[in-house]
Amino acid sequence: MSGERRPHPVPDPAPAALRTGPPAAAPGRPARAPARTPADRPVPLTVSGATADARSWQAALLADALAGGGRAALAAAARTAGPPAPRQAYRATVVASTAEEAVQALRALAYGRPHPALVSGADEAGGAADAAVVLFTAHSPPPPRTGRELYSTFPAFRTAFDAVREAVDTHLPLPLAAVVLAPEDGVDAELIRDPRYARPALFAFHVALLRLWEACGVRVGAVAGDGTGILAAAHAAGVLGLGDAARLAVAAGRSASDLRKQTRGCRMQSPRRALLCTATGDRIGPGPGEHPLAPRHLLRAAAPAAGPASALHALAGAGLPGAHPCAPDPAPAAAHGELRAVLMSLARFQACGQPVAWAAVLDATGVPAARPVPLPELAADPR
Repeated sequence: MSGERRPHPVPDPAPAALRTGPPAAAPGRPARAPARTPADRPVPLTVSGATADARSWQAALLADALAGGGRAALAAAARTAGPPAPRQAYRATVVASTAEEAVQALRALAYGRPHPALVSGADEAGGAADAAVVLFTAHSPPPPRTGRELYSTFPAFRTAFDAVREAVDTHLPLPLAAVVLAPEDGVDAELIRDPRYARPALFAFHVALLRLWEACGVRVGAVAGDGTGILAAAHAAGVLGLGDAARLAVAAGRSASDLRKQTRGCRMQSPRRALLCTATGDRIGPGPGEHPLAPRHLLRAAAPAAGPASALHALAGAGLPGAHPCAPDPAPAAAHGELRAVLMSLARFQACGQPVAWAAVLDATGVPAARPVPLPELAADPR
């Protein structure tokens, strides 16, 4: 085993959509919920190795290095670790708010045990993983506070959400932001339970979270949708423009009959990425062997979501296992918040071989820049 030294740095591009901070409040826009202070926010810490044993040994050494440390030590370790090198196929990410939580998760990784703050996996493709499959699913209605923490933290999420908000507002009695971003004790906040606002809010969240993932470097090659998620999937695939998809999302919140009427005026376009049927796993589109997008597919947006389990089963049966659910955190007001859920989702993408621009994520989430610290590194497989 070698002595402790700093690992070789790995390039981590910072997408422009993650580099800028929160903008000043726009005149007349509802007040946004304040983001967590940097001291409360979870931090992603990556660990990797050329073999599973090397990763476990690395985790044990890093846990010892962080033991007894504070928030500054956790932030410095996260800044130094960076993304895994392509040769390090065995990957893991710990998402922790304190050094103590990180140590517990790292020791669980070292001993092959699960931990709620830990995501691990192996990139068997050697850095050439296929583009991800995303499944838009939903809790209906979305919980109060859905999207608030992400809106105030990530410019990419905020920009996409605002674009959808402007598209749906022309069809709603009240602006969507007045409901989603309303003060928690305000009367408008309860309107999120009303289907007229719940379904457009879910549509906006789906689109914004996808754009956030893409801004973080995730490559998405195919999409599918369950319930209201079919509209986000059709839009993400390029089959529906934003105007048509937003109009259908509002219609779905009113009634199935209104949705049926609105589908007649939609302009279907050729998909720019695969759109999949959650019932069969078949591709939907104009190409050979594909099924055309029919109104009956879009009418599912007004029906209750069947849940991700059946859709994931159908996609796996069609040779597409491991689809990544895109949905609101079921408990966004909990202590971990939406930010933890998003960091865990990015960790799952990385575990499957997708690139993640962690340095840009740390910038956006307010983790202070720190002087690189020596991290333990193995010269070879410890076996």
